[in-house]
Amino acid sequence: MDLFTAAAFKGALDVGDRIIEIFKLKTDGSFYQQKEFEYRHRQREAEITAQLKAQSKAVSDWRSLEIELATLSQTDRLNRLLAANPFHLSIEDTKQQVYNASASGTHPILLETPISAQRQTTGDSEGDILDLDIGNRWSRHPCAEDVTPLGGVIDRPLRHQELDVHIIAESLSEVPAILTYGQLKADNTLWLSVYAWNIFAKGAKRDPLKIAMPSFRYPDAPFCSSEVRAWKDEVSSRIITVIALLAQWYYLVNYGRKPTLDKLTSLSGGSEVRALLARQLIAGYEILASEYSSVDIRLDQAELFADAGMNAQAGVFALSIFDHVRAQALEATDYRVLGRLSNLLRLIGDDASAKEADELLEGRSKAALQRILGWLS
Repeated sequence: MDLFTAAAFKGALDVGDRIIEIFKLKTDGSFYQQKEFEYRHRQREAEITAQLKAQSKAVSDWRSLEIELATLSQTDRLNRLLAANPFHLSIEDTKQQVYNASASGTHPILLETPISAQRQTTGDSEGDILDLDIGNRWSRHPCAEDVTPLGGVIDRPLRHQELDVHIIAESLSEVPAILTYGQLKADNTLWLSVYAWNIFAKGAKRDPLKIAMPSFRYPDAPFCSSEVRAWKDEVSSRIITVIALLAQWYYLVNYGRKPTLDKLTSLSGGSEVRALLARQLIAGYEILASEYSSVDIRLDQAELFADAGMNAQAGVFALSIFDHVRAQALEATDYRVLGRLSNLLRLIGDDASAKEADELLEGRSKAALQRILGWLS
């Protein structure tokens, strides 16, 4: 018993106390309750974790669904845009190509759309497209340098004309452009239009202009016949004259370049056509005069009237300018204008006024020379 000192015995008793405590837990159930609580707690944690995972998966699935729906919507939008795109290239690529061809938006561009054909003709058929070849015909016109034709930019007929024209004009809004388009109906009637923008005013973009041409009747003959070729020549020449007129208007309004009717009147019609074209260009002079009021502009108008054989209108402008020149002081005399005025008055048959202009020019020239030499104070 000496081996079991009091201290050692007490330590043993301590162990025994813990064993008794454990035994008591087993006996009264508190031990099992604790274990059951821990088990249930872990089970609850597992359930909560599972719920969180399920919720997270649901959120992830919903987000994936949202992304999928957005992707489908975007894909549908892109498909619709591609289907609606009238250009051969993408809109962005087309904009860049046309902008470069227009010398950074300073030179007009000619765009030709294929013409859908639904006619009922005899003999061979061209298929579904009527080719007037306006671009190549334009390249042989005297005004060809004024507008650059870009073939192939638009490679399909305009299925929805108003919408397609709007897309084209809005996409190419930074350049001056002339667009030709049309449709050959099943009753052999050809409807053609010319649509132009950034042509009629200088500076900021203005409203475009649509010119609806008179209808043309397609010949009841094979497309390769001489009759159809002559018909195409006539139709194309009408369109090309309108293009040339728009080009002359553009350079008049934007650069003050004087129009030349001789380059425009390649059509039959003589003085009637010349007068009609002159009236259109006179409106361009009015726009120019509203920004830059000068005798030269008004004299150009008068000369344009005279060139068209419209002598009465030319005379009104010429005499108004002559009154202005008469009222000028000697030192303000524009001798070049007086010379032009004399020639114009003589051209329209007003010889008396032309003689008076000559005398005024001579008298003022002598007075100016005397003043230079000191003979006139």
